[in-house]
Amino acid sequence: MSDLVNHFAHRGDLAHLALFLWASWSTALLIFSLRELTGAMRRFDDFVRELARFNERFGNSRFGNSDGKTEQRPARHSRAVRAEDGPGEDLPRVRRSSRAH
Repeated sequence: MSDLVNHFAHRGDLAHLALFLWASWSTALLIFSLRELTGAMRRFDDFVRELARFNERFGNSRFGNSDGKTEQRPARHSRAVRAEDGPGEDLPRVRRSSRAH
């Protein structure tokens, strides 16, 4: 390794050596990060699969029956938006004052 550094130092190519080392470490870090990311995605996929299996076995009987039919879940909000409502119908009305300020 020192022979390689001496060769680059003798020719005055230390900037090229630094650039090569930086690129090598950057590539190694990228490969390591991608490997860790794929491992995390695999573990998350396993978790979701196990969660789906759990829900199949011990699903909430209030919303799902053993025959696979599901009941209608209650709305999350206090007022469910109807299909015939136009955009913004569920928003409160703002009164405009007739007087100019």
